[in-house]
Amino acid sequence: MPKRLVDVFDGSGAKLFTYTIALEEEACFDAEFEEVALIFAERSGLVTETEISHLTARCEDAPVPESAQPARPVHTKRNVLSLIKHRMNKATRASVAQAKRHA
Repeated sequence: MPKRLVDVFDGSGAKLFTYTIALEEEACFDAEFEEVALIFAERSGLVTETEISHLTARCEDAPVPESAQPARPVHTKRNVLSLIKHRMNKATRASVAQAKRHA
C-alpha cells in the first residue's frame, strides 16, 4: 500500500494542511494522492465554500523543479481526473453491501 505526504495550499500559495495518504492500488499517480488530499481538505470543514475552488495540492516528495526546467503544474481540483472518486465510490458500495449481509 503506497503512502505519500501531500501538502494542500490555498489560493495565495500558503500551506494549509499536510496529509499522509495511503492508497490500495500499487501503481498510483501523484494526481491520485493529490486529489484525495483535496477531498480531505474540502470535507474537513475548515475551508470555506469560496476557497475550495482555489485549493491546490502537491506531493511532498515530488521533485522540486529547477529554474532550468519548466515548473510542474500544481494540480487543482478542477483539472485532476477523478480516478480516486471512482475508487472511493466502489469501496463505499462494497462496505454497504457487506453491512447488509451482516445485518
